[in-house]
Amino acid sequence: MKLRFSTLPFANFQENLNRAKALSNLDRYLIDMLQGGEKTAGRFNQLPNKIWKILGIDKIMNEEMTNMQRRVEERLAPKFAALNKEKIEKDLQKLLMPDMKRWVKVFKDLGLVVGQTLPEQALVLGVSAFEVYMRELTSVIVANNPLVAERFNEEIKAGFTLGILAEYRDDAKRTKGEVVADTIKLDPNRLKLVLKRMIGWEQLFPDQESERFFVRIIESRNLVIHRAGLVDPKFKRVTRYKGSIDHPLKISRKYTIRVLNFLGILGSEIHKQCLLSKGA
Repeated sequence: MKLRFSTLPFANFQENLNRAKALSNLDRYLIDMLQGGEKTAGRFNQLPNKIWKILGIDKIMNEEMTNMQRRVEERLAPKFAALNKEKIEKDLQKLLMPDMKRWVKVFKDLGLVVGQTLPEQALVLGVSAFEVYMRELTSVIVANNPLVAERFNEEIKAGFTLGILAEYRDDAKRTKGEVVADTIKLDPNRLKLVLKRMIGWEQLFPDQESERFFVRIIESRNLVIHRAGLVDPKFKRVTRYKGSIDHPLKISRKYTIRVLNFLGILGSEIHKQCLLSKGA
């Protein structure tokens, strides 16, 4: 019999992973804008010239823009010469200083966010997306496949209560699925065991290097959430990290993109194996 499960958990996972990637890309956009915006706003500014070139009127439009600029400068030059520059300078300072203070604060805040905080949060969101995917997938498979549910009798007996049953409106199948889903932990051995019992698949990680990378991802997420990104002895021991304890773990956008791509591949392979599994 073919395994009964929903594709919704995987669709949700992809959507949440895309949100994490968008957060990581936002870091790149902000850095570019702080550096002049050549790769972001600059591309939009170049759009009219590109359109004119396609239409074959780029030379005419450039000449018109040059002529217009010259005429404006000719008309404004006498007016600027007659201005009281000292008074204007004082008026401008009085007018602009409050806004300048606000902009200084904005740039300080941006400096705290770009380059570290946004990549960190993108990583946290990506890992959370994978964790939720595994929980939702487990719940759906256990609830819809009695033979699979029997393999988790120990977990179901330990966690199944009348109170939990009532929370899910006396839906015993769903309750069993949720009880097993609650046992999901982002531990490689636990994940491999759950997938083996659910779909008969043991090759979650193609090699030890991939498994170690997964462990590093999870431990990095834990540092960001529980220690504001500061390295602790457990992180050093588990990941063989060479840096100092109580110093911030550097999480770059490049590393975050690598993490999100890795999790995306992992989730896609799990989904593929579910499609191939008969649940027997």
